[in-house]
Amino acid sequence: MALNSYGGTFIGFKAIRQQASTDKSPMRSVETKQPVKLDQKEAPEMLVIELSTAERIMLPELQHPETMDMMATVLFDDDKVSETFGHLRQSCKPVRAEYLFDSYTCKFRQKIVVPCVGKKRFLLYISCIINRMDENGKRRVDVTGYGYTKPIELETCIALNNYKHPLCSADGTRLLEMRLSYTVKASKNDGSEVIPEDKIGGILDLYKAR
Repeated sequence: MALNSYGGTFIGFKAIRQQASTDKSPMRSVETKQPVKLDQKEAPEMLVIELSTAERIMLPELQHPETMDMMATVLFDDDKVSETFGHLRQSCKPVRAEYLFDSYTCKFRQKIVVPCVGKKRFLLYISCIINRMDENGKRRVDVTGYGYTKPIELETCIALNNYKHPLCSADGTRLLEMRLSYTVKASKNDGSEVIPEDKIGGILDLYKAR
């Protein structure tokens, strides 16, 4: 199995901030829950994301033997998508999406734990991974950027429970029907969670047991 292609783009935090100040921002109309500030007054050192489910992923149903997996990646500040994929701990393990009625649903049920010292903000970037067979019977794995969440500031220690809102398309042009449910905690590194080693690899390595 080999990674054959990556498609999609990420417009970057600078462009998102510039867009947010205009009426053209797709995220401008999205009402989001305000985070709860924790008693810890210092800047956070550790970010814990508990991924729940993704619903209303409006992509065409694939036919057997083709399948689709979804993956969530934490992006900080001005991270580049392609480079961030190389840091395995910043992404969850790809999960198979199921087609129900008229759209895909994905039950992540995973946790991403990463250090966030010196980071100003983050968002979650969602990719879809298509597994298919080519004309020679070889397996192809194609990755495409799907969308991203509204950035969350990391100026202080915060918590967000049962956070759920629509995503913006990967190119920043429109809101998606997809709803991602997750929980956020940015806090001091008190030992309550183990931060994984910063292993370098590729998307295919995420399929392997950690």
